[in-house]
Amino acid sequence: MKKVAVTILALSIALFGLVWAQEKGKKEEPLKTITGQVVDYECCSKSKGTMLGGDHQECAETCLKNGLPIGILTKDKKLYVAVSSQMMSSKHRDLLTPLVNKQVKVTGKVSNFGGSPSIAVESVEEVK
Repeated sequence: MKKVAVTILALSIALFGLVWAQEKGKKEEPLKTITGQVVDYECCSKSKGTMLGGDHQECAETCLKNGLPIGILTKDKKLYVAVSSQMMSSKHRDLLTPLVNKQVKVTGKVSNFGGSPSIAVESVEEVK
């Protein structure tokens, strides 16, 4: 019985060490800044970037206020999904919703979210 307990303890320590070494070896993703227009992600992706500003302003404001995804459309027509950088937070929505259809600089970690480029919003600055 003692041998089994010692073996289990040794394996547990070895496993912990392996996991710790892997986590320590991971590099933190650098923050990136993108510049683009705050858009209603759904309409923008479905219309391939044609439903912007002007006649679409009220629709976009309503959609974003009702919780639809927020997008950032860059000059080269790359559409990012704006997501929160913190679990269970809507900080990104508070920062971006008032700036719908305006140009912004968004800083955060860029990754893929469901096959689409995304940015985990850390900060937002309106481009004047």
